[in-house]
Amino acid sequence: MIFLLVESQIKQYERLRFILTMFYCTACRIGEFSTHTMGSFNQHSNGKWYWHVVGKGYKPAELPVNNKLLDALVRYRKYVGLSPLPAVEDDTPLLLNKNGNKGVTSRQLSRLLNGFFSQVAKKIENRFPHSAENIRQATALRIRHTALSHAAQRTKDLRLVQRFGRHEQRQ
Repeated sequence: MIFLLVESQIKQYERLRFILTMFYCTACRIGEFSTHTMGSFNQHSNGKWYWHVVGKGYKPAELPVNNKLLDALVRYRKYVGLSPLPAVEDDTPLLLNKNGNKGVTSRQLSRLLNGFFSQVAKKIENRFPHSAENIRQATALRIRHTALSHAAQRTKDLRLVQRFGRHEQRQ
């Protein structure tokens, strides 16, 4: 079966793809996502990309950007009419509203995620009621915790996971 997507659906898909990838690949807090600009991404002289974030307690951090996130960023930027890669002086909000003229607030981003998770849950609830309920309960914080749990399973290094999550380092 072939589905034809209208431009607004493609834009919505790219937007959600970027949002979910950003949350999972950076384990960011919703406030970090909604307050940063495209210029917080930059490329070091070694060719690698990093996201410079100021998080909870106004603590700065530098997170490596993997290929999955860089791809999602490039795709999203193209769909909103920006150059593929951001420059340091790029003050475009990380996530633009539907009109593309200003950034979204944490509350708007939360509502957008809730709407997405509700739609997914509704589509699967007849066949997978338990999974649908779990998806309905999903939040940005749950994605963050999932990302950190997966990082802990992969690395087994809790100090590294603490740094990735921008948690207080304990001695």
